[in-house]
Amino acid sequence: MHLAYQSFCSVLQSLPGSDSLRAILSVSGGVDSMVLLECFRLWAVDHPQSVIHVFHLNHLTRPGENEQEEALVRNAAEGAQFIFHGFRWTQPSTAGNFQASAREERYRLLNQIAAEENLDWLVTAHHRDDAIETLLYRLFTGPSLSNLAPIPVTDQNRLRPLRSVSRSEILSFAIRQRLTWAEDSSNQTDDYTRNRIRRSLIPLLESLFPDRWIPSLETLSSQTQECQLLLHNLAESGRSEWISEVPNGFKIDITGNSVYNDFLLSVLIGEEFHTRWASQPGPGWLLRWLRASDTTKPGLPDGIRWKKRDSFIIFFRPRFGDQQDLVTEPVGETDRLSGNDDTPVLDADRLFHPLKVTFRRAGDRFQPLGFDREIGLSDFLINRKVPVWQRDTIPVIRDRSGKIIWVAGLAISEQVKWTSHTNNWIRLRLVPRSVG
Repeated sequence: MHLAYQSFCSVLQSLPGSDSLRAILSVSGGVDSMVLLECFRLWAVDHPQSVIHVFHLNHLTRPGENEQEEALVRNAAEGAQFIFHGFRWTQPSTAGNFQASAREERYRLLNQIAAEENLDWLVTAHHRDDAIETLLYRLFTGPSLSNLAPIPVTDQNRLRPLRSVSRSEILSFAIRQRLTWAEDSSNQTDDYTRNRIRRSLIPLLESLFPDRWIPSLETLSSQTQECQLLLHNLAESGRSEWISEVPNGFKIDITGNSVYNDFLLSVLIGEEFHTRWASQPGPGWLLRWLRASDTTKPGLPDGIRWKKRDSFIIFFRPRFGDQQDLVTEPVGETDRLSGNDDTPVLDADRLFHPLKVTFRRAGDRFQPLGFDREIGLSDFLINRKVPVWQRDTIPVIRDRSGKIIWVAGLAISEQVKWTSHTNNWIRLRLVPRSVG
């Protein structure tokens, strides 16, 4: 058994219900993802109860190449008797951070299909070399303990069964299995930072520290993860002494204990944000926030607000949005025109439940009704002249994948509007949360 497939099998065998795995594979057509597909083909032969879907997103950025890649993936998926899902994306390659937007769209669609098909795992072909490239990128663009920790094999519903396999082992397996794959010509340019890391920085490190630099970085990453756990435990031990409740939030003593410097405070605050409001600004961001002057501190995410009182900082979240429940009700065809921005009527078949009432988050994007592409939610609120103080209190309704479907009182998403082809309609409305 080849080392790459042996490592793959070891990961899958450790999963609960591995004999009847239900998964969707993200396959681009490159050698890494084609090896992933081949590994699952071999696995399915011995585990016929497995249900495997294959997903491919055509970015329409390289005419001719894109179509060849799509056909390659489709043929391989159908040859393995897997269910194929092909999508095309019309976002301009020059718009903003194209790679980040494309990644977000891939995961949105993957989550959507997984919800529709009752699949347990979203599977990607990330391998050992990818993890090293990511670590190098984060080291210089967003250094923090969480960013420098190892990329896990499993993370919620995401699975990376080739995580411990090197690129050279993947190529060896592909050649042995006589696989066909596509070479993305954009990987040979220096248009993206990741490409420059792969093409320039890594060869330099290999020439300076052959056979040493990768183990050294992996050791650093592993130790970072251990430090994260230590800081988490330290934050837990000090919580009862330095954090106390206030209406709708908490206050933290910022001067009462010399052990808690700014960095540890940022960890402690981050733990509270996550526990109370599922908000996850990283310790690095919170550390910069703490050290900024009170007049220049940026706004906090997810509708969280703050006040400084003597030796305390008070964090709270206004109870506007989270005192409301979302109510959905079927609507007949004759009432489909009765919707408005406060009680919209949507295409019920384009929603992926459960729906959730949230607040805006950093980096949110939204395709308002009538728009041909997504825009930043912050830009949308500015264009609608929403006052700064109100922007963090407006309920933002999301579907199961986290996609915004309705900014309450302002607009629905173009992606869930009803059309002449709609067969089922649903009305959304927010009502005050009942007490008791």
